[in-house]
Amino acid sequence: KYMEIGTTGPEGHAFSRPPEVEGEAVNRAIMIADQAGVPLYVVHVSCEAAHEAIRRARSHGRRVYGEPLIQHLTLDESEYFNPDWDHVLIGKERHDIGRPNDWGYPIRGIIQGQMLYLQNYESDRWPAGNPETGYLNCDASPTKTDVLNLRRSGEQPSFWEQCFGKRAPFELYDLASDPDCVKNLAESSDYLAERESLAKRMTNTLKSQGDPRMFGRGDIFDNYRYVNPGTRNFYERYMSGEKLKAGWVNPSDFEKTPIE
Repeated sequence: KYMEIGTTGPEGHAFSRPPEVEGEAVNRAIMIADQAGVPLYVVHVSCEAAHEAIRRARSHGRRVYGEPLIQHLTLDESEYFNPDWDHVLIGKERHDIGRPNDWGYPIRGIIQGQMLYLQNYESDRWPAGNPETGYLNCDASPTKTDVLNLRRSGEQPSFWEQCFGKRAPFELYDLASDPDCVKNLAESSDYLAERESLAKRMTNTLKSQGDPRMFGRGDIFDNYRYVNPGTRNFYERYMSGEKLKAGWVNPSDFEKTPIE
């Protein structure tokens, strides 16, 4: 709705996600969980109304837990209306297991105007996790199964390449004409100046924030020990023959042999 009327800035996030709606949704989830006799874990709690619903339920002895994101504890919606907010930085380090040494897939990016620029710092790694360990950074679904089988059969491997294949070190997309980010413009001479400008702004900002990845110390993220001992070093243990539980994927998601 807000995109249709031309509200495409960060203020649209506040308009389209009023706290009353989140608070009511959490209240309803609590009631459904109570009727079913099961605990409830609410992630990404972002407003006082939702926190209050969780506090109230817990005070009545219900098994309800809330997990906020740090920005929702330190910022309010006035940040969305900052007139100087003309870009957004994004990034990823480690999200799930399934690669050798429990390594992550480090990405940094910037969105400015209609352009998205990404830098993949370890592009030799598998972005969704290694194929032979089930692409563990992507949960099971009928779509995942179809995409994997289309590659295995040779019928249509391009979907697999877009979803699970290794990425280029640099990616650049025009979100206005290519919202699905299919056409990488990073190597196009027509976009070279824009790519360099975005990369410079992203790098300088992250350096000012002290991001270790910008100073050649990205291994600090890879060397953090995975917290769950049950699945720690999953890749090495699975490849050595140990039977490990990965309940968020299907057994058919695991490739029988590594893919080069």
